[in-house]
Amino acid sequence: MKDTEIHRSTRTSDDARLVAESLRQGDHIGLDKKPIRGALGVLFLGLGCLTSGASTARSAPLRFVIANPVAHGARLGAAVMEALPPGSTVLSDHRLAAAPLSTGEEFPSLAPRSMVHLVTWRRLRTALRLRRSLPGGPGGASRLYGEYLFLAQAVRFAAAHDALIDGGTRLILVDFDRHAYAAPWIYAAKNQGVATVTLVHGMPNAWNYLPVLADDVLVWGEAQREWMRENGVEAGVHVVGRPDISAEPLKLRETARLLISHSAESLSPSEVERLLARMTAGRRTQQEIVLRLHPSVPFERLDESWARIAEAADRVVSGGGSLSDDLGVGDVVVVVRSSSAMDALARGVRAEVLADRDRRLPADLEELARRSGSAESVDPAHHVAAVGGEATQRIRAWLSARLDSLG
Repeated sequence: MKDTEIHRSTRTSDDARLVAESLRQGDHIGLDKKPIRGALGVLFLGLGCLTSGASTARSAPLRFVIANPVAHGARLGAAVMEALPPGSTVLSDHRLAAAPLSTGEEFPSLAPRSMVHLVTWRRLRTALRLRRSLPGGPGGASRLYGEYLFLAQAVRFAAAHDALIDGGTRLILVDFDRHAYAAPWIYAAKNQGVATVTLVHGMPNAWNYLPVLADDVLVWGEAQREWMRENGVEAGVHVVGRPDISAEPLKLRETARLLISHSAESLSPSEVERLLARMTAGRRTQQEIVLRLHPSVPFERLDESWARIAEAADRVVSGGGSLSDDLGVGDVVVVVRSSSAMDALARGVRAEVLADRDRRLPADLEELARRSGSAESVDPAHHVAAVGGEATQRIRAWLSARLDSLG
C-alpha cells in the first residue's frame, strides 16, 4: 500500500472513531423502542437521499449551536441569544426547539424525522465509508439503532464541515461541547481552524465535562474556574455568570418553604435518613416541605428511596418550570446532587448539600457539601459571579472581543 493510501486509511479510521465517541453523550441514549427507531432511521436516511436537498449555509461570523433547546436549556439559550453580536445565527432542531430558539438556522438532531432534510447521497456515502473503517459493531441493546446513530451522526459531521467551508464563520459557540448535537461543529471547526467556545449548562464534573473540547469555556464563577484548573483544563476559562437567572426580587409568601430538589440518582439509606431528619427540622420552624421532581422523572417513576421522601413531603411538584423564578424570601433549597443548589445561591437563597461523603459530586457542590450544616458562610458570588443582564453583558463583551481578535 502506498504512503498516501496509508495516510488516507488512517485519517478515515480516526474520523470514524471520533464520530463513534461523539455519541457517548446526548438525548438519544435514554430513549425506548430502539429497534423501531433504528428501522425508521434507516428508512428516513434513504428517503432523504431521494427527496431533499442539503440545507443552505448562511454567512455568519458567529454560530450559536444549541444542543438543549427545551426547558432549562431553552432558558439558557434564549438568554445567551441576547448577548450575540450582530450578524450571528442560532442553530437548533426546529422540530424540537422552544419558540425563541426555532427562528435561526436549522440543524437536525439525531431524530429520524429531523435527519431526512439533511442527508444527501454524497454525505451518506461518506458515512458508509467511515462505518466500514470502524472495527466491530455498535454496542447497546439494538444493533440496528446503533448503526443508524453512527450513519446519522456521520452525515451531520459532513454537513457541519460543508457549512463552515461556505459560511465565513469565525467562531462557534455551543451550550455543551461534549454533547452529540454540538460535536460535529466542534470537530469541523478544529479541522478548519475556526475558534470554538462552550458555555456551562450545568455544574461541571469529571465524568461528563472532561476533557473540554472547545478552545475556551465560559463558567459561572470562580469556584468553577478553580475546579477547571485543578483538573488540568488547558482551554481558556472565563467567568461570566448566569444570564438565565433573574435578578428580580424574591417572592413574598406567608410560609417559607424547604425545597427538596430531586435528581435522577438513587439515594443511599443514610441520605434518605438525613433528608428525612432535615424535613423534620424544617417543620419545627414552620416551613412547608416541598419535593421538586427532576423534569425528566414523573412521580410514578420515582424509585423506592425517593418515594420515601415524597411520602414525607407536604407537596410534590414538577420541576419543569424555572426554580430560580419561583424562589421566595426565607426558602431553603436542599439537594443531594442537583444543580438547583446553584439556582438558589444565585438568588441569595440558602442551599444545603446532604450527600454522603463518598458520593462523587460535581464542581460547586463539593465546596457546598463541606459547609452544609456548619456556621461557615458561603459567598454566592464565588459560585455565580453575575446574573441576568449583568451576565448577558459579560458574555456580549467576551464574544465581541474574541471576534475582534480573530480579524
